[in-house]
Amino acid sequence: MTPVYQTVIDQGSGDCERAAIASLLDLPLSEVPNFREGLNPGDATPSIREEWLRGRGLKKLRVPVEGTEGYLCEAGDNGPIYCLGTVPSQMFENTTHSVVCRINGFDNGVWIEVVHDPNPNNRPYRYAEIQVLTFFISTRFEANEQRN
Repeated sequence: MTPVYQTVIDQGSGDCERAAIASLLDLPLSEVPNFREGLNPGDATPSIREEWLRGRGLKKLRVPVEGTEGYLCEAGDNGPIYCLGTVPSQMFENTTHSVVCRINGFDNGVWIEVVHDPNPNNRPYRYAEIQVLTFFISTRFEANEQRN
């Protein structure tokens, strides 16, 4: 995970998700499109994002944090897992913000923390503020399996 910072801080067209994905995938910001560019506030971005991920052999899996800690515990037992986190925006009302989270499993549970915020102006986020975790899953095995 290589921290990358957002260049657009704006309600509706900010590129925090772009910067968080670039951070997770160790890419420069220029290699990840701004999925919000040209859209109106509140417009959905799934098709643009999903098409870009598919081109890299990835799919996303969104998991709400509340009530899933037991499942995440086992996933983090073999070392830290990095994923995208959704938190409330500190700058704009009724808006979410993307950050990078790390999941560490241990004997009695799981520790989830925000390890990178693409907006350097924000205060640190607490665990209780993380609403959804998004994992990027490789589809390359699926593609290879279909060829055989």
